[in-house]
This record gives sequence, structure tokens and C-alpha cells, in this order.
Amino acid sequence: MVAPVTRQTQGLLLAFLGTVLLRLSLSDAYLRYVTEWMKWPVLVSGVVMILLAIGPIFLDPDDDGHAHADGDGEGHGHRVPRVTWLLVLPGLITFVISPPALGSYLAERRLNQAAAAEPAVVADLEQGATTTMPLQEYVWRAQSGGQSMAERTIELTGFVTTDDAGWYVTRLTLGCCAADARAFRVAVEEGSVDEVPAEDQWVTVTGSYVPGTGTQFGQDPEIAVETLEQIEKPRQTYE
Repeated sequence: MVAPVTRQTQGLLLAFLGTVLLRLSLSDAYLRYVTEWMKWPVLVSGVVMILLAIGPIFLDPDDDGHAHADGDGEGHGHRVPRVTWLLVLPGLITFVISPPALGSYLAERRLNQAAAAEPAVVADLEQGATTTMPLQEYVWRAQSGGQSMAERTIELTGFVTTDDAGWYVTRLTLGCCAADARAFRVAVEEGSVDEVPAEDQWVTVTGSYVPGTGTQFGQDPEIAVETLEQIEKPRQTYE
């Protein structure tokens, strides 16, 4: 049987979870779970949880560790449900296992769940220059007909995914947190690269849009790769 949780223990669990949130927000680890703008809400949540823990730990006059007699003469201290022990699990997972950022396994199961969103700013691409572009924007431009990328050199960064049809530069996008992650990918034109990098390897490719590809929802746009560089995983893995 799992022991019941006293009010003081509950306070310690809250303090533990608050410390976990502080640790995540004060490092780049929080980027594995939420978008970059969530840093301050996570930090504030950690501080609030630690403050809430002060009462149960130090200031609860009715829960001083002594039993109180009830009508049948048995002693009972203040208790909270045993399920409260489950609060330990998120912290242990974060500290002990430290899950990595989402990668190809999830991406293969989240592909084509929605059309690419239109960027907030759609700029004309300069001819003769290399334009660094978010991968979702590349997909959106292809779904919009692809004319805006004709005869332009484009740079994409993402991780490698593969299937029977070939290999892809892939990126996950988050609306808020990892739970709502969506995957977008761009197929590398067959024959434009001699050796396929390992799955989940991060790459930066430059090349040109293959006309007519990715114009329909569910169809992958392609890029004819001119240069490929294998890189370290970036600080921010999500778009």
C-alpha cells in the first residue's frame, strides 16, 4: 500500500515541481516542451508553486505531525489523497530521463495534418541571392502554386526523415507546446544528393524549388539540392 500524503509532504512535492519548472526555464531545456515565448510563464509558474508550498510546509498550524482524535478515539493527521504521489513523476522524468526534443518518430505520425499557415509577412524573394526560409513557409509557397520561388535559391534547415519514396528535410512546428506539434517536410529531389544522411541528422540544404511539386494538400514539395551541410542540433528545434 502507498502511504497517504501529509500536508507537509504535499508542500514538499509542490516545491519540488516548482524547482523543476525553474530549472527548465533558466536553461534551454524548456524548449523541448514549449515554444520560446513560454519561458516567462514557465518561470512564473515555478515561482508561484514554490510560494504555495510555504504554507503546507511551515505555516499550517493544524498539521503539526500530531494525530487528532476523532469520534471513535483513533488518531488521524491531516491527509491528502495517495494519488498526490503522482506529482513526483513529471519531475523524475525531467531530471532522470531528460527526454530529447521530438524528432522523426513523431514527425512521421504528424505529417499532413493541416495545410501550412500563411506567414505573417510574405516578402518577394531576391533573385541571385540565397534566402533562408522557414520550412513551413516553403511548404506554404508550394501550396500557393510555387511561382514565388521560381528560379530562386533557398536555404532550409531541418532534420532528416526517410521512407520508401526517398528522404526529406523535416521540421516540427508548435502552436504552444509539444502536444500540438505538427510536421512539415520537403522532399529532396532524387539524384540531387549522392549520399543520404542518417535519420534525425540535422542538415542545412540550399537549392531550388522543383516546379509543380507540393501544389496540392498532402503532396510533398521538392527541392533540387545544390549544397548540403550536416550540422549540430540547433538550440531551437521547433519552428
